[in-house]
Amino acid sequence: MLMVRNSLSGKKEPFKPCNPPKVSLYACGVTTYDYCHIGHGMQAMIFEMIRSYLTYSGYEVRYVRNFTDVDDKIIARAATLRCSAAELSEEMVQEADKDFDALGIPRADQQPRVSQMIPEIISMIEDLIERDSAYSTPAGHVYYRVRSKKDYGDLSHRKVDELRHATRDVLVEDKEDPLDFALWKADSQQEFSWDSPWGRGRPGWHIECSVMSYHTLGFPLDIHGGGRDLLFPHHENERAQSESCYGSSGLKYANYWLHSGLLSIDGRKMSKSLGNHISIKDFLKQYSPEVLRLCLWEHHYRQDVDFSQETFASCERKLISYYELLQDLEQQMQRGSEEGAEEELKGLREQWRQAMDDDFNTPRVMALLHGWFKQLRGLLAEKESTDEKRAFLAAFSVFLGDLRKVLGLFTEEPGCELERIRQLYLRRISLTAEQLSEKINSRSEARRLRQWQLADEIRDELRQLGIVLKDSRDGSGWTVKGVDL
Repeated sequence: MLMVRNSLSGKKEPFKPCNPPKVSLYACGVTTYDYCHIGHGMQAMIFEMIRSYLTYSGYEVRYVRNFTDVDDKIIARAATLRCSAAELSEEMVQEADKDFDALGIPRADQQPRVSQMIPEIISMIEDLIERDSAYSTPAGHVYYRVRSKKDYGDLSHRKVDELRHATRDVLVEDKEDPLDFALWKADSQQEFSWDSPWGRGRPGWHIECSVMSYHTLGFPLDIHGGGRDLLFPHHENERAQSESCYGSSGLKYANYWLHSGLLSIDGRKMSKSLGNHISIKDFLKQYSPEVLRLCLWEHHYRQDVDFSQETFASCERKLISYYELLQDLEQQMQRGSEEGAEEELKGLREQWRQAMDDDFNTPRVMALLHGWFKQLRGLLAEKESTDEKRAFLAAFSVFLGDLRKVLGLFTEEPGCELERIRQLYLRRISLTAEQLSEKINSRSEARRLRQWQLADEIRDELRQLGIVLKDSRDGSGWTVKGVDL
């Protein structure tokens, strides 16, 4: 049985959807004021993995990931760039889709935007006012009454009296209580503001996800997800206003809250001001998308992750070794079912399911996978074709399909992926293919002339760059150094 750690209870719980086999999954998406960075890609990969594993397990998943295309950050950056906020936001939505496509992340079933749901947002705010859970001010702001929700703070495990106000750049002098947060912000400027019963303005930060989730997935949600940095105030406020509006008979807004860990680079929070901000576009200029996936799956989705260039390089070396073995596997595989393969496949899948059913424990899967690749290496090295060898090769080939569907690994043809990694590696070390070819040719000529010391010096020079030469009767080829299995 699948067990998930629910942020609301702080415990692992059996996963039981409201209306099996249907599952509703909502995850907070990006705010469209700039290009996506690898943290956005990491979070999108995590909730896509959760969707994929639930689907693999037989559930019918409806997955929604929103775009926050109305926000103060968008307005501020558009002013800096001297363009309209709407134009900037539209461009960033398109770029986000391109970035996620390049990382191999499928689109969500629906990707709603705040700007498309203004009437629905206004309607929900009106309902909250009518229920006395919100109030308007003479200035045209609308606030949610935090103390009207008796269990406010339960999700983030905080006490109301110990909280500081949780709003984004909103004036506080007309609030009843400093803790109250904005549902509607008064704003007379024409762009990114709309007419409402309280005057011209735009939505507050938290109301958007309550409305988008309700109008795409209904109430309650089976799973609500996002980064742990959203737990408070965003998710706490979402939960409060949604349950105040829709939660008749004590229904919860979401039955399971899943929060992913945060990303740092070289031990520091990723930030443009610190110079360690890595956009998805810049990452893909240096590494294969599967390098990021391998780095990510070696950590539990709830863990904070600290990436570095060495982390990426280490995972790249593993990926090279794995793909080289898969290339050898392709060459040795025989068509047709092998005796014992079905039982072998059952064993692989049982270990895989035990790991994934434990709150999507991908680090355990990665440890198992490394062991299976070591076993594969040993079997491929055997010249004799034994029953054990044929069974494992056949079973492992089929099992890789499970990994592809859920973790997005080993999706490429081995030869093509290895060539892509090689070319990206050469770019990273500032060595052109022509320069490398010249060095290899010089070494071949030295070997032909029996100048063994010179040949060894060229080989060692390339090895220092991480390039391993492979000599054969047909000449010398090369690869990037992998890991020892």
